[in-house]
Amino acid sequence: MKPLVSWVTSACVGFARACVVVAVAVLVPAVWAAAVGLWIWWGGNPWSWIGPFVWASIGTVALSRPVCRMVRSLVAKWTGTVIPAGYREATPVTQMSTGYWWNGFSYTRTSKDARREQRMRLWWSDPATWRDLRFTAIVPITIGVIAAIPPAGAVAAVLGLVQSESAQVGVAGLVVAIASAPYAWRSAEPVAVRFLRPSSAMALAERVDELTAQRADTTIAQAAEIRRIERDLHDGAQARLVMLGLSLATAEKLMETDPDQAKALMREARVGAATSLTELRELVHGINPPVLGARRRRTHSGHGQPAGNQRQRRRRSAAPGTADRVRPVLRNRRTADQRGQARPCDPGPDRHRPGRHRHRRRSRGQRPGRGR
Repeated sequence: MKPLVSWVTSACVGFARACVVVAVAVLVPAVWAAAVGLWIWWGGNPWSWIGPFVWASIGTVALSRPVCRMVRSLVAKWTGTVIPAGYREATPVTQMSTGYWWNGFSYTRTSKDARREQRMRLWWSDPATWRDLRFTAIVPITIGVIAAIPPAGAVAAVLGLVQSESAQVGVAGLVVAIASAPYAWRSAEPVAVRFLRPSSAMALAERVDELTAQRADTTIAQAAEIRRIERDLHDGAQARLVMLGLSLATAEKLMETDPDQAKALMREARVGAATSLTELRELVHGINPPVLGARRRRTHSGHGQPAGNQRQRRRRSAAPGTADRVRPVLRNRRTADQRGQARPCDPGPDRHRPGRHRHRRRSRGQRPGRGR
């Protein structure tokens, strides 16, 4: 009894989901069917098809993204499969110092015009737009046809059972509707995953947009930091240095006529110099210029160090290879000492003894006993 109840429940749920999928899939075909009906109704004029065709095209373009969003939402809700949309995000418009608004493509006089033009350009240049249009054309003949089997079977069953002479058709339609109801809507998941997922080009474009936004943020932050440094220098240290120069010039003139006043000015200048130095230290605290960063990296990597440290680093780096070359020689010496033989590298007692004749190396082609 329990399996039967479970089957009936899944059949009812599947039938409802199949009806929803069919309703979503036939939205765009319904627009075109209405356009064809309007053309037939206006059939007296040979150019009467232009108006319905234009309105049907506009309706298709307008319904493409809502249909795709509904399909993604249904698939995520029923199966748990989340399909990323992959649409390009609009960047915020920025008002320039000239009063115009920059939307990433052009300048406009108002923010409203900038956003409207930005939306149109993004929609036209976004690869996801053409993907949605393609899916809108595919969904009626794939998902729609398969999901329409249970509703079509139910309609055939009702019509067959109402008419007594078509009872067999009604029973067959009922069986088809009940048997296909739990599975007919499941075709939406593979088709949506196949045709609605972002392509490699769309992922690359999204990554490029993200990097562009990050670069813009970094540029804005750098410009703000530069303006802050300029403002602090102009309002603080620069003004104090100007006062310091004026005080020194005045003290120089008063040195002979009023030494006490000159000394007082010198003391003030010394205090001002100390204050300026403190402000400069506070200003440059935390600033990491690229030159200092590169110098610090060279220092950590060994460049720019004293000669002794560099020689030690070269010895350490050369130690493994040197050890590999020295080990065989030491092993041969140890073996020769154990056997009581002369070592290969031992010069011997008579080597370089005074009066010992040293042989010259003959050049190629020279006969023995002749000099050069």
